[in-house]
Amino acid sequence: MDNANVKINTLDIPILLSFRLGNIFRLNAGPLFTVMNNCYYTDSKREKQMFGNTRPTFGYSAGAAVVLLRKLMIDVRYMGYFKPTLQNYEGLEFNSRNASIVLKIGFLF
Repeated sequence: MDNANVKINTLDIPILLSFRLGNIFRLNAGPLFTVMNNCYYTDSKREKQMFGNTRPTFGYSAGAAVVLLRKLMIDVRYMGYFKPTLQNYEGLEFNSRNASIVLKIGFLF
């Protein structure tokens, strides 16, 4: 199998329940819905080919956040899925699992 440059455009919507410990620390967890999942690659003939969904439509998210100096928030979140997805590359089909860890730094106002 050759290397492929797969372009992935996704839109995930987490619905999180949050548990706050004091005014500084927060734990988050809940379901994750993927509403857009557009994945493609360019083949050897320079034609756009569908790769298949990289994410199932339903998953989960869990994480923690810390608020420093009442203005700076650092949030770490793990996003995973319960089942694998089916991909197609040059006629070869295979299953894959996807998970991600996201680090966000934000300013509260």
